[in-house]
Order: sequence, then C-alpha cells, then structure tokens
Amino acid sequence: MGDGSRGGDLADGSRVGAAKCAPPSLRASYAYIATLTEREEEVFQLVGMGKDNRAIAKRLSISERTARVHLTRIMSKLRLRSRLQVGIVAACAFCWCQDVAVPAGAGGCRGLSCASQELDTAGA
Repeated sequence: MGDGSRGGDLADGSRVGAAKCAPPSLRASYAYIATLTEREEEVFQLVGMGKDNRAIAKRLSISERTARVHLTRIMSKLRLRSRLQVGIVAACAFCWCQDVAVPAGAGGCRGLSCASQELDTAGA
C-alpha cells in the first residue's frame, strides 16, 4: 500500500501466475483488480491480511461504515460474493512482508497461497 504498485498488473499478465493460486471459480476476478480505486486497493490488501472493518477503519483513518462501503464496492467490481472470497483473491495477489503488500511474482515472491498449493500437490 502506498508503494505505487497497482493490482492492475495482473490484467496485463505480468502477475498472471498469482491467479493460478486461487480456486478456479475466483480466477476471473484478477482481471478486474485494475478497476479498483487506490483506496479500494488499500482496503483490498488489508482484507487479504485478515483485517476486520474496525482495524481497516483505524489503519486508514476512515469510519467503519466507509470501510464497509469500500468492501461492498470491491466485491461488486471483482464480482465476488463474500469477504472470504475477497481475502482469498487478495492473499493470492500479494505477498505479505512485515505488514506491507508486495505484488506476487515481484522479486521472487510467490504468494502465500502458492506455497500452500505446492504442499497440496506434493502430497498428491
């Protein structure tokens, strides 16, 4: 957040590998990350970190109601139905390093969900 990176990188294919981390039913959402406003992307990243509306509001100096409105808009834009789906998509799109979101695939980052997917496939 605030690092100048935009989630839209996924739309042009540079982070398309991150979309493979998500369940197939959620992969289409990555094409729409570029439609998020800067503030919506901040909320998106915080949801991916597991933050609730109260924590998001405090972190961004906004009201809880405003945090809920941003979350509702994110779900609409990404064509998702729940906060959980938003969290899954965000967790696949970013790596979390000391509370900072880094686009998955940048600097060798493979994303949290990619690591768990590797564990799943190793046992198969």
